[in-house]
Amino acid sequence: MDRLNFSSSALIVIRELSDTFKDVYPQSSSVLKEVCSLLESSEKFILPPYGELLDRGTRRQEHMDLFHLPFPVTAFEYTVPTARNPNELKDISGLPQEVSTRRISLCWSHDASFQYEGFTKLLDRYPDGGVFFTSLYTQGDSHTWHCSDGFGFVAKDAAVSSLDSSTRGSHSGAYRFLLDAGRAKPNWKGVSWYARPLLPEFFSHRANIRGQADAFGDLQLDLMDECGAMLDACIVLNCDNADTEIIPAPQKLNRKRATTGKPPLFDYRVLVLKPGSGQPPGDSHGGTHRSPRTHVRRAHLRRLKDRTVLVRSALVNPDNAKGYVSKDYEIR
Repeated sequence: MDRLNFSSSALIVIRELSDTFKDVYPQSSSVLKEVCSLLESSEKFILPPYGELLDRGTRRQEHMDLFHLPFPVTAFEYTVPTARNPNELKDISGLPQEVSTRRISLCWSHDASFQYEGFTKLLDRYPDGGVFFTSLYTQGDSHTWHCSDGFGFVAKDAAVSSLDSSTRGSHSGAYRFLLDAGRAKPNWKGVSWYARPLLPEFFSHRANIRGQADAFGDLQLDLMDECGAMLDACIVLNCDNADTEIIPAPQKLNRKRATTGKPPLFDYRVLVLKPGSGQPPGDSHGGTHRSPRTHVRRAHLRRLKDRTVLVRSALVNPDNAKGYVSKDYEIR
């Protein structure tokens, strides 16, 4: 897997933003400095495009038993090659939206050194803790990095729920925003999580334009992909047959970068499956008596008697004359 090196380039830009706004938006400038410290110290992973490792439609409550960060501060980098649904990026208040093609889900545990008033309020409500995260991203084809003005929080005992029209009113408007943006469907399954302001002055500016309720809905949308990438990676990394492989930083290039004052390129981790463990016994790649169409079965979790394993992606029933069911990816 190719190195992305997103964190190194993001550090340069976010530090410049912090310096630029220190007199105008002092609180946000201070938070951006903390974000840079977290990003620099984080263990960094490269994820597949869209940050997807699992079939998210099969996520169950038992899978959340595996959810915890592999390291106290972790960054998951991934690309978003294109919007996949025609209605995925609807205009917001008449303003067109762009795909964020380069993304970092920056995550830290509840006991990290980063202190912020918004964190304390959530930890008072959830004393067992959880995981905080935010989004670093570029817009369109630009290489200019931005930090979300919000953060997300997934409690340690977060629940997996199926949202439908009967529960729409009990989710503080989040489900309505997901529906309106084409990011959720009836009976959509998701993990309960919270979105809160992180850059106070920036969020106040957003709220003045959009209104308080819509501004919080925007945060939910902005952080949704990072939440999904984090959950996928954390769950998979705690499967019995999952491991990581380190891609070391190029030392010669780092020595050259040091002479120009640029941050170093970092070591990266990639997910690997232990040899011979990707397919549990009895899980066939062939057809069934119903002879389904040829399709790609996304990677998913399998609970065995003594362990949970990751079942790798597979082409199911490849010789079926009924043809291929096209999803949101290609087979080459």
